[in-house]
Amino acid sequence: MELQGYRYTWERGHGTDQWIEIKLDRALVSSSFLQVFTEAKLSNLEVSTSDHSPLLFEPVSIPMTVTGRRFKFENAWLRDPMCGEIVKDVWSSNQEKTLKEKIVRC
Repeated sequence: MELQGYRYTWERGHGTDQWIEIKLDRALVSSSFLQVFTEAKLSNLEVSTSDHSPLLFEPVSIPMTVTGRRFKFENAWLRDPMCGEIVKDVWSSNQEKTLKEKIVRC
């Protein structure tokens, strides 16, 4: 997997004429993994307190949409003291949203 950011992940002797930088750390993924996580990223994070740079892996995938499920109100929700407040906040802050979008947001 291609590394984004600074190309080297390890260093020694910074600030001297013995300074060396090497790409030690890598990530290996399968082609089937990349088919699911098409937007996955591997980034080199810069840090000044270590000779190794941490790698950040972000497995971004395309969100799956759920279809065919109808909204069902649960009476148990009324026992939650925050239920009314949550519904009020969501409905009043999203006046441009459709009814379906407001229900999903709750």
